[in-house]
Amino acid sequence: MTKSEYSKEERALIARRLKEEIQDKYGTQIALSKAIGAADGSYLSPYVSGRSVMGNVLQKKLRDAGLDVDYILYGSGKSDPQSLNYEQCNAKLIEMQAKLTELASDMVEMSKMMRNMRSDQDKSGGSI
Repeated sequence: MTKSEYSKEERALIARRLKEEIQDKYGTQIALSKAIGAADGSYLSPYVSGRSVMGNVLQKKLRDAGLDVDYILYGSGKSDPQSLNYEQCNAKLIEMQAKLTELASDMVEMSKMMRNMRSDQDKSGGSI
């Protein structure tokens, strides 16, 4: 679609989603501009303001830079935030469980070492 084929509201939505993707992936327009080889952050200003809609060349550059162009243009393809939060929480819980299991194993090993030390001390008549 060309700029004239998008309504003002559609261009505003595209601009909002582009800003969102820039913020999520790069933090600033300047950082993204550098990543795609643009001279400075002003290169993206017409797109972020909704004055212009991305052409094929910019779309490719943004895809190559890791932005979700389908989401930006059509609002599709991005994961449901609630689903993403659930997946992130679940992954964090699994990671924490693994760490706790490792810690419990280390504590058992330490307890055995302490018992052995006490046993050695008792045999030699000293104290720890």
